[in-house]
Amino acid sequence: MGGLRYVCVSDLHLGAAYSLLTHTDEEGHLRPKLPGRTLTALARGLRSTLPRLSGETPPTLVLMGDALDLGLSSGREVSWAYLRFIDELFPPGVPELFAKQVIFLPGNHDHHLWRVAQDGLFLEEIAALPEADYQRDTIKRTLLLEPPRLTCELLTRLMRTRPHLAEAEVKIAYPNLGLVDREASRAVVLHHGHYIDAMYRAVSRLRTWLTGGTEGPVSVAQIEAENGPWVDFLWSDLGGAGALGHAATSLYETMLDAGAAHRFADLVAGRILAAGRPYGIASDTPLWRGVTAGGLASGLIELTLGRAAESQRNGFATVMNAQEIADLRWYLGGPVVREFQECAMAELPDDLTFVFGHTHKPFQDQLQVDGWKKPVTIFNTGGWVMDQPTLMPLQGGAIVLVDDALNVASLRLFNDPLNGEMPPVRAEGAGGFHDRTNPLLAQLEAALALDKADWGAFSAEAEAAIMKRSGIRLDRALDAQAEARP
Repeated sequence: MGGLRYVCVSDLHLGAAYSLLTHTDEEGHLRPKLPGRTLTALARGLRSTLPRLSGETPPTLVLMGDALDLGLSSGREVSWAYLRFIDELFPPGVPELFAKQVIFLPGNHDHHLWRVAQDGLFLEEIAALPEADYQRDTIKRTLLLEPPRLTCELLTRLMRTRPHLAEAEVKIAYPNLGLVDREASRAVVLHHGHYIDAMYRAVSRLRTWLTGGTEGPVSVAQIEAENGPWVDFLWSDLGGAGALGHAATSLYETMLDAGAAHRFADLVAGRILAAGRPYGIASDTPLWRGVTAGGLASGLIELTLGRAAESQRNGFATVMNAQEIADLRWYLGGPVVREFQECAMAELPDDLTFVFGHTHKPFQDQLQVDGWKKPVTIFNTGGWVMDQPTLMPLQGGAIVLVDDALNVASLRLFNDPLNGEMPPVRAEGAGGFHDRTNPLLAQLEAALALDKADWGAFSAEAEAAIMKRSGIRLDRALDAQAEARP
């Protein structure tokens, strides 16, 4: 078996107070200049286990989106928190745990870094090409099977502030990164997960609604072209907006409650219409094909703020509800298939593994998808947040490992405690015969058995961080309810 090749983690939300990896004081106030205890314990566990799996060269760290919480935190806060993360995982004077080139797939909360990379490439082309050869527009995505070549300037420059990382570089792939073994007819596709979520395709949904059509976007480039600016505005830029950024945090918390989110959506739609009245725009003002101003405002807000809460209603019972599974099938059977075809592959790989995050609920399974010969193996990396006052046993974090032969295994790190018990750190595969023939899974299980003390210490720190943040958020929720009573 080959050595460990990629270590994939998502939804760190560095810089946010609700991130388990960002340091906060006992009252929950952000202290990002200090390393979080959970982060320190995680790094210690990884330094014990990963070298047991690695080959001659250290693996590549893949940050699969929402590494930084630019939607809810300032650039200064996320930069400090990211440097603490780098200091723990890339310390000087010890054998390298990871290669110095990191791969970054932006998510919804750090989508802005993709926009910066887009603009940087466009500026390079302006400087290097004759005017007649300029691209019509900035690129909408990177090629699925192309090694990442765009640089994330922010993350790279922060890493290079450390003398021993002067040659470090963070490369961007977006929105998908494909790894393929053509001889074995095997592939792994990595994606943050936001474009599986219908809320982040709201503008595409609005387009079909306004035109009376039924066809959604057919490619990842179309998805990004239609929805990228919307994602950037609402989820990746407000952290730098001062008081408005704090209001965005409150909005995010509101959207985690279905009833509150729908009431808020109605309020926003009403205020939009009220702003238009001085200009002769009323709720019943006809716009186009029978659509009124009121219908447009209500529809747009409901497709976004309202839908955000809908996905939370079944959150305590399932890792994905029926509609989310249908959306996952659509993405894998449509845009992802098209990406492979655009890479001039005569046939799709027989075996596909799809790794994503975004939901904050780690799991692994197999899913039958039209267009693929075999069931697609699914791994979810979960997340590192405690963003509601109640514990959700399905919520948790995992790191997905990929070896040279594209075997995949999940290092399941934590879930919210159930009945006061914290699930132990463990290795998991997709199940069935895949696990019996997966050498990486067996190797990971053996390594964890040797490192029980370090991972036991990590579990204790993770549980303390979860309970601390849960208690703070519960107190704040109760205080808000008390203040709201007449």
